[in-house]
Formats: sequence, C-alpha cells, structure tokens
Amino acid sequence: MSSLAISLLDLEADNAVCLEADDYQTRAGKWCAGCGDFGALNAVKRLLAKEQLQPEKMAFVSGIGCSSRFPHYVNAYGFHGIHGRALPIATGLKLARPELDVFVVMGDGDCTSIGAGHWIHATRYNTNMTVLLLDNNIYGLTKNQTSPTTPMGYKSNTSPRGSVLPALDPLQTTLFRMHRSWLKLLTGYQRISMPHCRRPMHTMVFPLSASCNVVPSLHRMCLRIRSKIPT
Repeated sequence: MSSLAISLLDLEADNAVCLEADDYQTRAGKWCAGCGDFGALNAVKRLLAKEQLQPEKMAFVSGIGCSSRFPHYVNAYGFHGIHGRALPIATGLKLARPELDVFVVMGDGDCTSIGAGHWIHATRYNTNMTVLLLDNNIYGLTKNQTSPTTPMGYKSNTSPRGSVLPALDPLQTTLFRMHRSWLKLLTGYQRISMPHCRRPMHTMVFPLSASCNVVPSLHRMCLRIRSKIPT
C-alpha cells in the first residue's frame, strides 16, 4: 500500500458543474430578523456564483461575533476562530495553501478592537485574501456595548452617559483602498467586490450593515451620519 498522502483539495472534478447562488449556502442563517448580515450573506453567495468559485477551493475564516457565524452557512471549508484572531489564522492558511480563495469575515469589535493589531499588520503583509468587515457600530452579540466605531454620544451599557471618543473610521485607518456600499444595493456591492477578489493582493471590503435591531436607536443615528457621506 502506498504511503503517499493525498488531499481532497488536490483532486480536480471530472465535469465542471455550474453553481447557482443557493448552492453556496449550506443552511439558513441565524441572525436577528432584519440583521444586515443576511444581506451580506446573499451578496457573497451571488459573488461566488458569478465567479464560479469552487467550494473545495475556498475557505471562510471568522473570529467571534454575529458576523462570525458566516462559515457555518457557506458551502466551503470554514474555521470559526477566537475573538480578534481571524486574520492570523487566515494568513497562516493562505501561506500554507496559496491556491485557495481565502475569505475573512469580521465585525467591528472583532477587527478594530481586540483584533486591531492583526488588522493593521495583515494589511502590511498584503496577503492575497479578501476581508469583509461587517460594521454595525456596536457589540451586538453581547447586546449593546460600545465598540471602537460607535458614534460619539451614543449611550450604551458600557457608556451610559454616551460614548466620549470619536468613532474610529476603518476607511481612514486601513492603508489600502476600502469601499463603502449599502447592502440593500446588492448589484453595487457585487460590482465593487468582484474585480477586487481577482487581484493578487490583500483586499478589504467594508459593507455598511448598520442594522443591528438590538439597538434601533443606534441604527437611526448611524443612518443620519451616513446620509451625509459623499457618494
């Protein structure tokens, strides 16, 4: 018997099958009704179908938070990591298996707070992977704690008198180009995402989920702020 190790990732399918968007979802997403993460999942499914990426050649890596449930719902290899550590895990995976399409999904707390050091350095390393930052401006999973992107003045469980610091803007912090897009405009979201996923570089996509129904007052505040952003 041969002792040669064979990975299933190295086996090519005999006949290519055209995959539809729903073929990339393994089960129904479990988020609060109206959560923007549903829109992100639908947009990603359409992106994958448009590009005809093969499930056995993809990996989704996440940390902890509402957005980090993503790997459970995508028909691909997945790794649900620990808080703030999605990027180093994904970087190691990409270095070990550079032929894989690696996606990283994080929330604002996961990326810009406990994972901030990894976020900046992953950008410096310029590893060829696609990062989605689903920013709802609050710690939604643990129900209404201030995050680095929470607007100044918003009252939360951890800032009962209102957030005293200006909100961190990931667009200004990241050294590479990032793009804002309303998830409701899915065609716009895909138009932004697809060409960048093909580039051999570290890419960050910053969709404005902004619909954490746990804190509707924050949602309304963010909508007022973002209505002033030039398009």
